[in-house]
Order: sequence, then structure tokens, then C-alpha cells
Amino acid sequence: MLFRVCLLFLFLFSTVKSLGTGLRIKGNNYPIEQRTSLAFTKRFPEIKSSFLLSFETKLLEESSFGTMLRIKFTQPDLTYSILFRTIDENRIEFKLNEEGKSNLATILLDKRKIKIYQWFRITLNVDVKNKTMRWNLKDKSVSVPLKNLNKDPFIDNIFFGKSEYNIDVADFALRKMEINVDAKSFVIPLNESKGDKFHLENGKVIGKVSHAVWLINESYYWRKSQSFTLSNVGGYQFDEKSGKMIIFTKDSIRQLDVNTGKLQAHAFSKPLPLAIQLGNSFMGDNKLVLYEVNNLPNDACSNVSIDLNTFEVNCVSTDQLEIQLHHHTGIYYDNSNHLIFGGFGNQRYSNSFLSMNLTRAVWDTLSVTGDPIFPRYFTSSFFNPVNKSMYVFGGMGNEAGDHTLGRKYFYDLYELDLHSFKLKKLWEIDNKGTTLVPVRNLIYDQKGSFYTLMYSEYLSDTDLQLHKFQLNEPQFEVLGAGIPVKSEKIKTNANLFYYEQLKTFYAVTQVYDDQELTSVITIYELKTPAITLTDLQLYENLEAKRYSWIFALLGLGSIVAIVWYRKKVYQKNKNQEDAMVNVAMSRVDQPAARFEFPPKNRIHLFGEFTVVDKHGKDISYLFSTRIRQMLVLFLTGNIQKGVKANDISEALWPDKELSASKNIRGVTINQLRKLFNELDGVDLVYEDHTYKLKLTNCYVDYLRFEELQNEDILSAELREIFKSGLFLKGTEENTFDQVKNEVEVQSQEVLHRYMMDYFRDDRWDEAIALARLYFHLDPISKNVLQIELRSLIKLDNRVEARKRYEQFQRVYVDWVNEEFPISFEQLIK
Repeated sequence: MLFRVCLLFLFLFSTVKSLGTGLRIKGNNYPIEQRTSLAFTKRFPEIKSSFLLSFETKLLEESSFGTMLRIKFTQPDLTYSILFRTIDENRIEFKLNEEGKSNLATILLDKRKIKIYQWFRITLNVDVKNKTMRWNLKDKSVSVPLKNLNKDPFIDNIFFGKSEYNIDVADFALRKMEINVDAKSFVIPLNESKGDKFHLENGKVIGKVSHAVWLINESYYWRKSQSFTLSNVGGYQFDEKSGKMIIFTKDSIRQLDVNTGKLQAHAFSKPLPLAIQLGNSFMGDNKLVLYEVNNLPNDACSNVSIDLNTFEVNCVSTDQLEIQLHHHTGIYYDNSNHLIFGGFGNQRYSNSFLSMNLTRAVWDTLSVTGDPIFPRYFTSSFFNPVNKSMYVFGGMGNEAGDHTLGRKYFYDLYELDLHSFKLKKLWEIDNKGTTLVPVRNLIYDQKGSFYTLMYSEYLSDTDLQLHKFQLNEPQFEVLGAGIPVKSEKIKTNANLFYYEQLKTFYAVTQVYDDQELTSVITIYELKTPAITLTDLQLYENLEAKRYSWIFALLGLGSIVAIVWYRKKVYQKNKNQEDAMVNVAMSRVDQPAARFEFPPKNRIHLFGEFTVVDKHGKDISYLFSTRIRQMLVLFLTGNIQKGVKANDISEALWPDKELSASKNIRGVTINQLRKLFNELDGVDLVYEDHTYKLKLTNCYVDYLRFEELQNEDILSAELREIFKSGLFLKGTEENTFDQVKNEVEVQSQEVLHRYMMDYFRDDRWDEAIALARLYFHLDPISKNVLQIELRSLIKLDNRVEARKRYEQFQRVYVDWVNEEFPISFEQLIK
């Protein structure tokens, strides 16, 4: 018992995880009152022999002139500073000065060799005894004498950005700071996400910042950087060698340099010889290759290469496949081979590996041995040149490849050896109830992990979510915030790229209009390392943790006192004293209320339709559309009275005469009864022309919702039901419109009632959580938006409040086709 409390104490007092994402210093490009100032509130010890200050920095695009750093000593009063300025378009200058007296050293750098937004390190190492300073900047180093530095000096303060009378400030970023005073080290990650305090690595506050822009948010929130509207069918690709995002149509090509932000456009002298339909492409040998696999005239060009230096266009192949392959995946390897897998066409899913050698220019079907892989589309892949293997992950399909049999979502990883063409299944994640597909690309980090964006492709309004998977074991974590995207048309697509030079992920979406001709391509950026929500909120609960530590110590002391008192004084009342100790421990260890759905024998109508059998296996895929409709009809009807046979026919086969639907009704009921054999406590009884569903030991979320919705307190179970998603999500049949509307109205009333209770009780986090659940039911509720924004403001999270307001604005325009009329400031008053 004492051991458990000690573990709690050690956990609460442990070192905070270091992410080292950084701080943006707003300089001369902002009004004086908005410029950033960083200063230390902790006083450093006297320097006996040496002092070191080291940090990473990067220049921002608008950087031109200003002070970066000032180190102020006492005994005597002495300040050293670093000033930055742009000399011309090719040269930048860093000056180390003894402030107000002389320039100590100057370092010139070739601007062409320092990419904007690229981090590099600056180190100042002071030898007090020898009165010298070693200044290292990037790959350059210089040693300077410090004639005016006295013995045993004190550091009065260290400033970055605006300080005292110094208002000329450079625009730059700062991270991973370390200060050494003799043998004592201070590590300052600068991984805060909000507020005006910064901390040591162990979580202790060491200084303050005014007008801070914490860069860790750039590793959680995707930044929308560019949008392009294509009037013709086109596509996009990323050249990871040059750092250029390529946007193309049949008439032109545009290249956005992510290093500089410059955009270059080139119009072709005549339209491309390829009739672009899906905009498939890949990079090969400084050439962009566009291709279509099907639906072209005979002998028409199906593969086109474009030289990105000369813009020379060549038709590579006229070969095409017999069927279309929507949402396949592919790799390019060995400087000539293009290999694709999966896809959807003619109501079929594919599991073929198809290869085209660009020299031979024909498609070949590879003969693959090893483990079987089910047909699928919306699948993803990457090529590992180290072991010359293709890795295929996830997707959606079924064992037979027949679209009419329903679909299953796969979360599995395969390795295809491109020497032997042997396929090996590495792992599979049993992600029950999850319906996500990956984008076409996987990003491999060469360290045993790969990344992809995943989303629910069947939802009109969905979110792309970055996932990190382990190559050698079935583990993953969700990183960053979501990217909203409309996924209504089959040609709508998204992809993920990575640029090593800038350590940045790029997500690209291409959303087509109703005619699937015009599209909008949008580019988003996320800095690495991508982080979780827990990482983002690293310091938010730090004070609470420290209080918890104090309470844990008090609890520990109380428990020790109780035990001692029991042994010394009240041995005869041992059982009574044990109870007191247990009560004390329960206050330390009591977990938060939570609910988990039963692991087996359950049916879910909220969110994705799910049935888990008596053995814990997800058998949802066995329920065809018609069988699923019949089950929903029984569950949402009057359980006690049942459903009359003729009512079943009228609901499910309204276009047929009752006599004509009798046979198909009977067949469907028999199929449903067979599936009920996979569940315990579920039976379908027929009496007096009525079918009654008997439930004795099967969990049904809809029936529990009916029971729980009128309780005074929001139960953990009802919260989990709401988290599952909309009632009958994805069901488009008019048969259930009435019950769907009724449940949605009930859900709104329940959520709104509990949300207002939480808001009035100052339980801001819980009010926000319910507001976001509510938006799944009514995405444009002004009242709920106001509650969410006011709650965020109460939590001192204005940045997130502004972001949520802007997201709401976009959704409102999409729904109402007009601008949202209420300002942010009006809502938070």
C-alpha cells in the first residue's frame, strides 16, 4: 500500500517529457507593443570558471534586421548581444557586440545555403578565467577576447527579443535551449503550448514571455498554406528531392517551392496527349509521370512523362487495363518500374499486383507467392530501398472481391519482397468498430515507424487524422488535429508527403464538384515531430499535479500515522483501523468513472452498424443491407408488441405487392434467424401474424439509450454511446427517417441539458466535450458554439477558441451558403 503511494509520488515529481518545439519571436514586422520578449525570472549562480548558452534557431521568411539575444552581466555592468541583418539577397550577417562599445566578431553566411525555416544551432561558450568566448554558429566558429569581463561575474538576465530599451528585434524562432554555469546545467525545452511562462526540463517555471507564439502548436494543428482551383480535371504530386509541390492539368503545370514559397507556372504549347481522368501520377528521375489505367480509346496515350526542367512531354505507353482501379496504391523503384496494387472498378475489388516497366511500357500481372491478401481499395503503400520491399497497409474490401457482398475495413500490414515476389503478412490490428481508410501514400521514417492519414471515406464531412504505426508490431498512435474534408465524390482524394529538409508533413486534399470536373486542391503543413493532444497539454495540469503530489504526501503521512497508531495503541481494533486505511487509500487511487461496452454479444446502432457475436468476433459484414434493415426495424419498433408481417413488407419492399414480397420476406427472416445463432439471448418469435424480438442477454446500445436518457446525471455509458457517432450513421434509406429524426432530437435535448448543467457548474472541459458531440447532430448550432467558445475562454485557451470559431465559419458557409453573421467577440462576451 505504501509502495503504491510512493509510486504515485515519483510519477508526479518526474521530469516532464521534452519535445523541444520552440518559440517564435515576433520582431520588427510587428508593432512595438506586439513584439516578443523572453526573460528569466530565476537568478543564475555566480560563474566561477565557465558559462555556456546554446540554442537552436531558424530565420523566418520576413527576417531582415534586429537583435536576437542579449546577455546582461553584473560586476561590472556589461551586455553582450547578437544582432542579425540581411545585407543583400545572397548574404546575411550575424554580429556579436559588446553593447554600446564595440563589435567583437562578425559571421557572414551564404543565404542560399540556409533555407528559410531550417533550424541551426548557435552556441556561446565563455571561459571566465581566460576571459574569452567561443562563438559557434552553424558550421562556423570564432574565438574573441572579453577584455572587460571581471572575475566571478553574475548573470543579471538573458533576453531574447524585445528587452528594456531595445525594441529593434529580429524575426526568428528559438528552441532546445541549454545553459551551463560551471557544472550546473539548465535544460529549457521551450515546449509550452500557451501562456506566458516557460519551464525547465523538470517542469519548474524559470522565466516569462510576452506575446508568445508557441511553435508546438504547429506540430499539432495543421496549417492551411495554399489552395488551387482547377477548372479542368488534374492532380498533384510532390518532388521530395527539390521540395516542390506540383499541380497539373492537361494545359499547364505549376510548381510551388515549399522552401521559399515561390510559385512557378508553365503553360504547355499544346494539351497533353493523355486524357486525364483520375489524375494518377508518380515521380521518377526528375520527371513527373501521369497515367490512367482504363477508360481510354484504343491506342490512346495512357502514360505521359514531363521533364520538370525542360517541360518536354513524351508519351511513355498506350497500354491499359481491362477495368478501372479507383483508389489503388503504388510505388516506383529501380529507376524504371512502376508497381500498383488494389483498386475498385466494375463493382469489383482488386488484389492484383500490376507492374509496368517504363522501357517495355506494358502492364504485367505479377505472380506473387506467400500469404494471401484480400481484394481491397483505399489502400496504401511505401517502398523501402534498404531491403527492396513494398509494404501495403489497410484498405477496404472483402474476401470475394465482390462489392455487392458488403465490405470490411482492414488494418493489416504486408511486405512484398521485390526479389522473390513473396508476400508476407506482418501483422493485423483488431480495430473493432473503427471504419477508417488510409490515403495512398505511407511515409516511412527509416526508424521502424510509418505514417499515414486516415479518414471515414463514406462520410460527406469527415476528418483526415495522422496516424503513426510501428513496422514490426501492431501498435499505433493518433497525432495532431484533424483536417476537415468533404468526401462525396469517388474522385475526391487526399495524400500525405514529407520533406526531410524542413522536417514537415504535407497533407493534400483534392475535392471535386458535383460534375467531377472542377476541383480544389488544398495544401496543409504540420511540423515534426507530430505530437498527441497529451503532448500539447503538457503544462496545463502541471500545477494540479504538484498539488496532487502534496496531497499524496499528506495521504502517505496519514496512512503511516494510521498504521503506527493502530499497532501501538489500538491493536484490539485492528479490523476497524484497516478500514480507515482502506478509505484513505481509496482517496488516492479512486479511478474516474468510465464505461466499456461488453466485449461480446452486442449490437450497435449508434455510429457504424456493428454486431459482435458471443465469441467476441465482429460479424457486421455478414449483415447485408436488407438483413440489417430488418434488424433495425425490429429493434426500433415496439419490442413488447413486435412488428406485423405485413408492416415489414410495406417498410422494406414498398414497391411490391404484399403477396409478391411474402417470399423474399421469408427468406430474409430465415437469414436473420441464422445470424441470431451467433448471439446469445436473441430470438425471433412468430405469433398472431407478428414477429417479436426476444432479448435476454444481448447488449443493444439503442435500447440502453432509451433507458438512460432521462437520468439526472450523464452516465459514463450514455457518454460512450454518444461518442460512437450518429444514430444509424451512413443509413440512407427513407424507411428509418422518422426514428432517426426522433433519436436525433432526443439526443440534442439530452446533450444540451447536460452541457448547460456543466457550464453552469464551471465544468468547462466537460461542457466543451458535450458541445463537440452535439455538433455531430447539428453542425451549425449558434448556441452550442457560444457555450464551447465561452468555456474555452474560461480555460484561458483563446487560440483554440479562435480556431474553433474559424472551423465553424467554414462549416456554416458550406451548409447555409452565406457568411456566419456573428463575430467572435460577440459570441464570447
